[in-house]
Amino acid sequence: MAEAVLHRGPDTGRIWADGSVGLGYRILLTTPEAGSEAHSLEDRPREFFLAMDGRVDNREELTTLLAGDGYRLRDGTDAELVLRSYEAWGDECASRIIGDFSFAIWDGRRRRLYCARDFYGSRSFYYCHDGRSFLFASEIHALFESPEVPRKPNLGMVGEYLHGYINSQTESLYEDIFRLPAAHYLIVDANGVRLQRYWGEDVGFTIRYRKDEEYAEHFQELLRESLRSRMRCIGTLGSDLSGGLDSSSVVCFSQSLLREGTVRCDGFEVFSQVYPGQDCDESRYIRDVVSKCGIVSHEIEPQPVSLEFLIEQVRFYKDFPGYPNGSITNPLRPMMRERGCRVVFTGQGGDEWFSGTDGHYLDLLLQMRWLRLAGAMPPALGVQVMWRLLLGHLLWPRVPKHLRRGIRTVLGRPVMAPWIGKDFAKRVGLEDRLETPRFQPQRGGYSQQELHSPLADGWNAHASDLEDRAMGWYGLERRMPLFDRRIAEFGLAVPEEQRYRNGLHKYVMRQALRNLLPESVRIRPDKADFSWLFVNQFRALGDAGLFNQLELAKNGYVDLNEIRAKYHQIEDLAKLDLHNSWSYVWRLWMVWGLELWWRELFAGK
Repeated sequence: MAEAVLHRGPDTGRIWADGSVGLGYRILLTTPEAGSEAHSLEDRPREFFLAMDGRVDNREELTTLLAGDGYRLRDGTDAELVLRSYEAWGDECASRIIGDFSFAIWDGRRRRLYCARDFYGSRSFYYCHDGRSFLFASEIHALFESPEVPRKPNLGMVGEYLHGYINSQTESLYEDIFRLPAAHYLIVDANGVRLQRYWGEDVGFTIRYRKDEEYAEHFQELLRESLRSRMRCIGTLGSDLSGGLDSSSVVCFSQSLLREGTVRCDGFEVFSQVYPGQDCDESRYIRDVVSKCGIVSHEIEPQPVSLEFLIEQVRFYKDFPGYPNGSITNPLRPMMRERGCRVVFTGQGGDEWFSGTDGHYLDLLLQMRWLRLAGAMPPALGVQVMWRLLLGHLLWPRVPKHLRRGIRTVLGRPVMAPWIGKDFAKRVGLEDRLETPRFQPQRGGYSQQELHSPLADGWNAHASDLEDRAMGWYGLERRMPLFDRRIAEFGLAVPEEQRYRNGLHKYVMRQALRNLLPESVRIRPDKADFSWLFVNQFRALGDAGLFNQLELAKNGYVDLNEIRAKYHQIEDLAKLDLHNSWSYVWRLWMVWGLELWWRELFAGK
């Protein structure tokens, strides 16, 4: 199993076993302390043994807290901090650790395994439990190194993929393989397997300041600390730079910290994908950031991948191949390795915490704050938005499920994609799966509950796992400064007008970075749409001919005629309305990717 994930940790590794318990790990050295990590993953006197993929970012805080409880550190590695945290706080240790991590600790004295994943799920964790044994790994294919792990398709999840939206956070494409969800810990002992959420239930608090400047200063302090703790790296620090507000903020602030001497690293370079002649090309904004920062920059125009490459991905990972907009293959990743990078910053996170939600309008309506509501809502959208909110949040959930489905059918808005085989959907209970409510906090208004949704969303969990897998292939560690838990908690707590104001989302970010960002980026109101990449990849693979025959159709899982009809609607780029067709482009790719997976692993069996 450890050899199967050698690419993720090419520098060193170890196997530890004692009777019926064994842990294996591979390490990618990315921090100054990492050289001592292999010696810190066990504590024989206390019978603790750790396998970890991750990093601790609140090192100083944990060290101080542990010292206050009488614990002294030997070498101060992240691994030792995790072990001492478990020793000090037991099952609650995961809630004290800020960083990107998934780890497992064997507690020999209590004869149990404790596993945990960070609040967003930035590092993957798959496991299989058959009642007799428990296996876990960072990637699914490593589990199949054990001949006892069956390869049986999970038809319920097959249905979710074919529909084009993944609701489950815990299931995989295999019936007996599960995912440890974000913000959870898991305990394995003689009583079986128990799962417990450790973060996110109480988000009802609100931060209130008198002035905009105070919110901006607070955000700036949090981002400074997030970047400072994550710039602890070996080699050249690389960063994605798309030209959007989020990645540009990470790059500009990081360069500012380097200039003032707050942090040190061997180098800092940015990497961008450009699309000359396409609407999604952001070269102008990218070059404004590069000019403002005076930073080493690399640009590349990505090309479609071959069918052979996609098949190789499926055969190696035994999983869905990924997406054309990054998680299949990103040409920047090998370039980063060639430039000496081991750590890569991304701009993910800004959209989730600071874009704002329509639920804010409903909160104001229910609070009868009419003047605030009138001032906050865009006039052109007022009536339309309010009807949608009232129907969607207040009335629709109170309609019985069978009646809701009938109404959807009459309105021509079925729950399932039109190409899903009806008998198959009924057999796997697909409508119930797609309508299963996601976790929501008990406190807070509609706005905070909507903001919380990315953390309880099976789709985001799926996308994060694929991106983690893609980075791991090139021996790179993804770090997401805007997904720092402290920034997330701030974003959940600020008033809505700090997220959306005067027609601009992410208001507090724009205010906080006023003097760091190029003005063209800071006031930019739009985002690029990358639907074109999907259409371009389809065309490179064979266009409509891809859907002439599908093994999934032979099994009755999809209706081939419906698939073809929908593809022909998006086939002509000249007539394609990217915004309105985005979901179908994406969803048809999920059908095709799943078809490759099924062909390679289950066709004819």
